[in-house]
Amino acid sequence: MISAAKTFITQLKASPALLHDPELSFLKDYLVSLGATLPPAETASNSKPGMRTISSLADLDALSAEVGSKPIIADFYADWCGPCKVIAPLFKTLSEKHTNVVFAKVNVDLAEDVARKYDVSSMPTFIVLVNGEQVAQTIGAVPAKLEAMVEKAAGGVTADEDEGEATPVPDPEPLDDMEEEARKDEEAERDLIQHLENDADVLPEDQRDVNPAEVPMGAFDVELSEADMDKQIELKGKASGLVASGDLQGAIAVWNEVIAISASPLTLAKRADVFLKLKQPHAAIRDCDKALSANPDSAKSLKIRGMAYHLLGDWEQAAHSLQKGNGLDYDETAGEVQRVVEERWNKIREFRLQKEARARDRDVKKKAQVKAAARAAAIREYEAQKKADEEAASSGSRGMPGGMPGMPGGMPGMPGGMPGGMPGGMPGMPGGMPGMPDGMPGMPGGMPGGMPGGAPGGTPGGAPDAESVEKMLDGLDLPADVQAKMDDPAVKEKLKTVFTELQGNPTAAMGTAMKYMGDPDVGPILGAVMKSMMGGMGGGMGGMPGGMPGGMPGGAAPGAGPGEFGTDEVD
Repeated sequence: MISAAKTFITQLKASPALLHDPELSFLKDYLVSLGATLPPAETASNSKPGMRTISSLADLDALSAEVGSKPIIADFYADWCGPCKVIAPLFKTLSEKHTNVVFAKVNVDLAEDVARKYDVSSMPTFIVLVNGEQVAQTIGAVPAKLEAMVEKAAGGVTADEDEGEATPVPDPEPLDDMEEEARKDEEAERDLIQHLENDADVLPEDQRDVNPAEVPMGAFDVELSEADMDKQIELKGKASGLVASGDLQGAIAVWNEVIAISASPLTLAKRADVFLKLKQPHAAIRDCDKALSANPDSAKSLKIRGMAYHLLGDWEQAAHSLQKGNGLDYDETAGEVQRVVEERWNKIREFRLQKEARARDRDVKKKAQVKAAARAAAIREYEAQKKADEEAASSGSRGMPGGMPGMPGGMPGMPGGMPGGMPGGMPGMPGGMPGMPDGMPGMPGGMPGGMPGGAPGGTPGGAPDAESVEKMLDGLDLPADVQAKMDDPAVKEKLKTVFTELQGNPTAAMGTAMKYMGDPDVGPILGAVMKSMMGGMGGGMGGMPGGMPGGMPGGAAPGAGPGEFGTDEVD
């Protein structure tokens, strides 16, 4: 229950307009009774992904989870900031224009954790976030810069444009050009840092204490005797006097004695201050790191460490330490150094953000180039195959010379059947099927004969029974594998159907035969039957004794001859 309540509160923080939902009126009334100040109702109409409020990292996480990979453009402002108020109307206008991104307001005095996460120290600062990661930033109330950043984040799509139309992707640049651009970015960053290091306070490389001398670092929480405490008090006074007189090396020696007895964040910070005056930044940073390990909020240690990093030209570390130290205990000297440091660090950070954005663009272009190359290769392969298929079809369109040969003769009458059998036979299919050279010649002749007589008084004609089909097929010389198929009862049933159709509609014999040629069971048998009959079965098979005399002897249908249609196409 508590977990669900926390989730609900997080949603309310991200979308305060939910409080104006009629179903939550009981909660709104309760909050008002407690003296709570609720956002005005009109905020509800503004809660569409246009303007949101972020008051903590939890709010930001909830909003990021809600919008997914959609960009969030955050305005870091303060109520006391004049420039923030000047540019606020433009930010609101942009939020109404660009509906494909989310706009959010972050009050740095209320959302300190968010401001700290993104190192916001100047207001207003506008940051583009994608999945919580910073991808772009502009500092100051500069309308042109803000508009350009928003346009880029929104991909150039505005509320007035057709969001259904995808922005065309430009052709990818050559890889060599992209690599050259990356090299230039690296050179430009080095040049920028080198230029900023021309600051008079930054020590040249050869004057830095890269390997500071070993000194006592002491131990914390040592239980001291009264004599030790008196000794430390005496030494501390002596060290302060030496610093005041300008004997810095002497002061270091005395502070070493103090710290050897026992260390504290303050004594380490005071020795670090002397190292800083001696222009030994690495030694100063070492003492400050030790002090901060015992007390992370030691303002003196943070400020001295920040100024030491300034001497090394490490603007990022200097800015972080000075911001936190002056935030805990501001002094003018450290404040002035912070101003200088932040000015330089902001330039480097802005350049790096732009460089990273360009690197991402190059990565997208490289991927697009690889994808385009793969697509072009696939199209070429498809076109080549298509051309080959068309050429093959064109070369075979001249027909099947010779065609399928006719089945000369025919199936004679089967004695023993019903009287008045089916005279004549299935006429041969003249000609042949076009398309395959050297094909099978036409099917001359027909299936002669009929189903001769049978029991007196029976119905004339009719389909052959299974026994007659088997007798007819037994008389053929078929391959062993085909003969094996015929032993299958299911195949025999199919054959009965085939021969019934052949006898029942002689004029459609070729269509019937071709229909079954693709059948894996019947097709091979039909092919074998045709092959067996090649060379003609002139006159047909005579009637089989037993029963009434046979029907009409078979013979080729008049007018049918081998290859009648296929011969003109033989080369």
